Amino acid sequence: FDTRPQQVLLMYYITKGLGIKAKIEIPVTKIAMFYHALLGWEYNDINNTGMYKLLKKAPYIQTNKKLFYQDLLWVKSQIELLGLIPVIEQIDKELKELEEYIR
Repeated sequence: FDTRPQQVLLMYYITKGLGIKAKIEIPVTKIAMFYHALLGWEYNDINNTGMYKLLKKAPYIQTNKKLFYQDLLWVKSQIELLGLIPVIEQIDKELKELEEYIR
């Protein structure tokens, strides 16, 4: 992983690809706990972790649209390894929308 925001975005889109509606059907705290367990990261208070704080913002973690665009390109390359076509299509849609802003 290049950055923590990229890790969170990757996990966000993998979760989405599994049909889990994070933040809508499952609270951010539970999603963060799951990610921490999956990655083997310890925590004392999940609400004070970087993962939790970024997940609350996901997918719009980066306020800089150029950085967000680059992060999405990286996430897409990782999702392509799994062949999650619906997720790739969603990312492509978001990338296309961002292209209007970064030109």
